[in-house]
Amino acid sequence: MKTLRTLIDENPNKIIKASKNDVEHELNREKRGDPSTLLMRRLTDDTIVELPDTDSGWELSPDFAPVDALEAAKAEKYAEFEGQYQGMISQFSGGYSHEEMLSWDIQVQDAEAYNANPAASVKFLDRLAATRNKSKDEMQLRIRKKAASYTYGTAVLIGERQRCEVLLAQATTEAEIAAIQFSVPASFWADVQAEADAVV
Repeated sequence: MKTLRTLIDENPNKIIKASKNDVEHELNREKRGDPSTLLMRRLTDDTIVELPDTDSGWELSPDFAPVDALEAAKAEKYAEFEGQYQGMISQFSGGYSHEEMLSWDIQVQDAEAYNANPAASVKFLDRLAATRNKSKDEMQLRIRKKAASYTYGTAVLIGERQRCEVLLAQATTEAEIAAIQFSVPASFWADVQAEADAVV
């Protein structure tokens, strides 16, 4: 029996009926954002039947209109560049707990206040530095460097993601959709580091 991935590739404009087990498997994969399951979203329990083992004669659902090929291509392209975006932006937040990320604003606020005036009241920075056995001078510099690289890097990535979204919304042909590529300058990571290095 052919896999649903193969069937979808061979019948891009059709709704394919499948066994309940196959559909459940595909829907489980869909939760992980697998682009191969984008066309499974129109399948419902009352239209599920077994697929034949032969290479032809697939039973196609009479209950649905053919899937719009352009919309399917857009959905797959979105999944592609969204995955690239998530993969890159996660490098700025990976390894940090949710609670620590919630503290980033106050960390930066205290670090900037201390840098401007060492006599400023910076209770979070005080406790953070003391707990880590670091000086406030060292901690505020580390925080401001990380904030600079994070601000630059995420701004570039979010901007590129939004650019792709606009182009995708405007695309009227599959060729235009295929031409959309999520990309950042080759110097992106070097530029991120340069932003941190510029903080003194």
